[in-house]
Parts: sequence; structure tokens; C-alpha cells
Amino acid sequence: MSKRNRTIVLAVALALSSVAALAADDPCPCVPLGKLWIAESCETWNCAASALIMANGDPNVMVIPMATDRFKWAILRRVVAGSATTSDGAFQIETFTSMTDGSARYNAIDRSFAPMLTTANDGNILLVYLRDGGTTPPPSRGTTTGR
Repeated sequence: MSKRNRTIVLAVALALSSVAALAADDPCPCVPLGKLWIAESCETWNCAASALIMANGDPNVMVIPMATDRFKWAILRRVVAGSATTSDGAFQIETFTSMTDGSARYNAIDRSFAPMLTTANDGNILLVYLRDGGTTPPPSRGTTTGR
């Protein structure tokens, strides 16, 4: 084998081994990341509007009015599970895949918890209510994701 042929064979072998090495570094099949909704409270519209402005159009952030005197607004954020915590913990969020399940749970919660039912852009039904409304809410059959 001539020196030129040996160089070509070596170059081809090196190219093939580098392609194989790159394929081995591929992290997929990827682990799906779970998402959940968290809630923060605001006492004024200025606070809620500031949260929306800081979200900069993020479709996973929304503000809803609440029927309480102390916390008039709830800021709902959809985040990757394990990536965020909230400090105030005024609201609890439960998610449901159907409006029937969400409505049934809504009707089971005492009005002192000021429950609000809404739909989200991920297709889930969100039930947001005060964590401490004076009485203990009945156990949930949905997914509790509030912090």
C-alpha cells in the first residue's frame, strides 16, 4: 500500500470514528421534563401588571383576579418541575384534564377558600384557591401542584 493510499484510508477511518463518537454523545432518548403550575399572590393590580410585564409575553404566565380582600390577584406560572419555589404560599393549585372533574372539585370546596376555575394554554383545567380559608377543604382527586 502506498503512502498516499494509507493516508486516505487513515483519514476515512478517522472520519468514521468521529461520526460514531458524536452519535454516542446524543443524550436522546430524552427524559421528558414534567411541568407544573405555581401561584404567587399580589395585593394590587400594579403588582400583577408588573409580573406580566416581567414575563415579557411568556404564554406560560397569566394573572387572574381572586375573590378575596387580602390577595386580589394570583399570578400563575407554568414551570419545569423542581425548578422553582414560591415564598408566599397563599394559593393552592390543582390541575385536571377535564372540566367535569375540575367543576366537581370546585363545587366541593367551601367558598371561604375563594376558589377560581380557569383553563390554561396547556389544555389543563386549573383550580386555584386559598391555602388557608378557615376550614379544611375535602381531599382532592386531582393533581395538586401549588406551593
